[in-house]
Amino acid sequence: MKITKIYIQNFGKLQNITIDFQDGINQFCYENGYGKTTLSIFIKAMFYGMTASRENIKTERKKYTPWQGGTYGGYVEFESQNTPYRITRNFAKTPEGDFCQLLNLATNKVVDLQGKEIGEVLFEIGRETFQTTAFFPQLNFAVTTNDETSANLLGLDKFKNDLANLKGAISQIKKKLTEVKKEKGDKSKTENLRIEFQNLQANIQNNQNKIENLTAQIDEYQNKIKALEVNSQKAKEEYDFAMQQFSIKQKMEDDLRVKQEEVNNLLLQLNQIQPQTKPQKPLTIPAIIMIILGLIGAVSCVVLGILKTISLPISIIIAVCMLAIACVGIFFLHKPQNTQQPQQNTEIQNQLDVKNQQLSIIKDNLKAYQNIQSPNFAMVDTINAQLFDLRMALQNALKEREFLITESERNQDKIDEIASHILLNEESYANSTRKMQLLTATQNFLLQAGENISNRFVQPANKALKDILSKFEVRGRQFIIDGNFDVKEVALSGVKEKEYSSQGYQDILSFCVRIYLLKEIYKKEKPFIVLDDTFVNLDDENMKKAGEFLKELASDYQIIYLCCNSRCKF
Repeated sequence: MKITKIYIQNFGKLQNITIDFQDGINQFCYENGYGKTTLSIFIKAMFYGMTASRENIKTERKKYTPWQGGTYGGYVEFESQNTPYRITRNFAKTPEGDFCQLLNLATNKVVDLQGKEIGEVLFEIGRETFQTTAFFPQLNFAVTTNDETSANLLGLDKFKNDLANLKGAISQIKKKLTEVKKEKGDKSKTENLRIEFQNLQANIQNNQNKIENLTAQIDEYQNKIKALEVNSQKAKEEYDFAMQQFSIKQKMEDDLRVKQEEVNNLLLQLNQIQPQTKPQKPLTIPAIIMIILGLIGAVSCVVLGILKTISLPISIIIAVCMLAIACVGIFFLHKPQNTQQPQQNTEIQNQLDVKNQQLSIIKDNLKAYQNIQSPNFAMVDTINAQLFDLRMALQNALKEREFLITESERNQDKIDEIASHILLNEESYANSTRKMQLLTATQNFLLQAGENISNRFVQPANKALKDILSKFEVRGRQFIIDGNFDVKEVALSGVKEKEYSSQGYQDILSFCVRIYLLKEIYKKEKPFIVLDDTFVNLDDENMKKAGEFLKELASDYQIIYLCCNSRCKF
């Protein structure tokens, strides 16, 4: 197969670019940042598409989204079996939105891909195998293999699904062995269960002893509480009686004070009443007028009689009458107040006698209570405090006993459960041991079978690797390849991993292994080869030899060679 033309509409930083290709080596030497790696990824994506972008993961689909926007994709024209084709692809955010078409340019008919990728149809090789053989990404072309690669190398491509199933079966057996080991555990687990069983039994017996002691203590508390309740009731009754008597005494003393005050008030009233007549009333205007008129009239009549204005007898009679009027005024002016002093004294005295009699009765009654004092509640308080402490102790003891009983019941349930687990563990341990023996034997058998199949290619692979390595200057160093496609160096101290070699040697080894795989795997159609700065770590001598080897390969393969400096050009 050979690519004849590429058109990139928009892919990463590349936009509206057309490139024509020729047979043999197609070199592209540009500075860093030009877009050489983007070009190589575009070619691979045209044949195998791109995986879906995942959130927060910068996959190729996300990384090469057009910087400038626009339609994401382009086309590739190539020849296969002397027939021209064109691949047209437009990429979306997910593979489900992609547009892909393979057009036969000789007939202008669209090729039915039947749900496969174009590279799978053309090369009968999957994406992963293509990436580890014909596609050499920049600074990352270490060789990894898969079941498809192994099947093709061993000539078992018809049975590649069986090889995949073989590895899958071994993986499942390992997984199952891990599960069985977890299920199986070890004998110490059963012993630990037995120890726990015994500890729980001892705990139950210890709790039983505590429960018996608490029961005896509870009975003692209850008896003490009953006795104290009787004493408390008796002390309360005595206190209530004493308080009743003291209250009677207080009431009598209060009555005594009231009666004494009433007697004192009556005595005060009696002392305030005077035995003599009350003072005369103040002069009043009518009495004074009568006195003045009477006196004036009497004098006037006498004067008139003497002057003989009127007859003397008449003047005397009138003068006597006027004097009588004056005497009446004087009488009313000096008339004593009519009081009821004797009657008031009698009433007050009677009341005083009654109060004194009542006071005497109260004093006589109070003599019977003169020794009664205010009762002391301290005894009742002391007994109640003792009762409270005993009741709290009883409540705590009851709670503790209830907790111990519940704990013992739980422990007994655990004992029954542990006994069941011990029995199951013993049975499971025996069954798991048998399963592990069977699984281990099966795994060893499958591993040996897989190793036998892989070893079929080890000898021819080492011969082919030696021939390819001879194209480079390895300075007498010897390298071998094992059944897992791992390249190692044979040294005096033993076999060493290739990672102990310089980066230049690692690149040469990886390149040679890829070329070996390339020649062995592609049976239907020889692919084009994409090299992206593959030889940047080589010294001048090996760079020269790499160029000569590429020219040799170019007779059988179309090579797309990308580099960043003139030293790497051929």
